[in-house]
Amino acid sequence: MAHSIATPGRKWIPAAKDPALTATNGDESVSGFYTKRAGGILFYGLDGQPFAFLVANKHRERFFVTAHQTVEGLRYMFCTTHCSDRMLGIEGMSYREKQQLAESIVDELESRLVHECLRKEGFTFEQFVEMANRKPTCAAALDAFYSAGLTADRRGIEEDGYFLGTALARTMLLNAGYEWVDGLWVVASRAAA
Repeated sequence: MAHSIATPGRKWIPAAKDPALTATNGDESVSGFYTKRAGGILFYGLDGQPFAFLVANKHRERFFVTAHQTVEGLRYMFCTTHCSDRMLGIEGMSYREKQQLAESIVDELESRLVHECLRKEGFTFEQFVEMANRKPTCAAALDAFYSAGLTADRRGIEEDGYFLGTALARTMLLNAGYEWVDGLWVVASRAAA
């Protein structure tokens, strides 16, 4: 199922190949569309014209910028304009609030992709947590965790027990309520007990 993105008072649905032809199916709450691209998420108005980009680069930087289509291709600014802020529903937000929103949007989309990838391979995030806690894991599971972007190497764990999880894996673990305690990922409520 296609996942919508929420910004304050706005709803964005995945764009069709031609964003201007994206069907809203009568959903009046839809503010526009988005496409996931290398380096981030491009936002379009209901007219199918791009107006903003959420930068999500390999350095884990997350922030919004204004984007617009030119004859030569897409052009990006170094920040947002008042118009793009208003269209995204982020006017009046502090820089930090915008950054936190950008981080949560990207983390949620990436997490959904990870869960879909694991489900297609027949594995669960809980099995990944077990592997991260050094439980012996089959090669197929290790391959699935690596393919999903959760580990930096197919081994998952070094021989000395070092966890080879990616930044995405650590973010997902923390967002799922796990914390690192005495060398293991445990549910936060159990860690407090």
